[in-house]
Amino acid sequence: MEANEMGKSFLEDKHIQIPARKVSFKGKYYRYDLLVVEEKEEDGNRIVLDLNGNRFTHMKLEDVEKEGFLEHALQLTEIEAEDIKPFLREILS
Repeated sequence: MEANEMGKSFLEDKHIQIPARKVSFKGKYYRYDLLVVEEKEEDGNRIVLDLNGNRFTHMKLEDVEKEGFLEHALQLTEIEAEDIKPFLREILS
């Protein structure tokens, strides 16, 4: 473990470059700003950050269709979840 300038110890502290995609779109009711980050493992998971709602989740394409997943993971209403699904299908495929 190394200490930083402020004397705090981190288990790991490194800069990495990862593929990410920022997507902004207007749904039927609201504007959405998402950041989709590719994970190193090739299991299809991505980190989806809702920049407006300050929420994030690990998800893959199949999760979009799971009942209640988006509502719970991103704290969306049912209407918002239905609004965002077509865009997530495209982004995650």
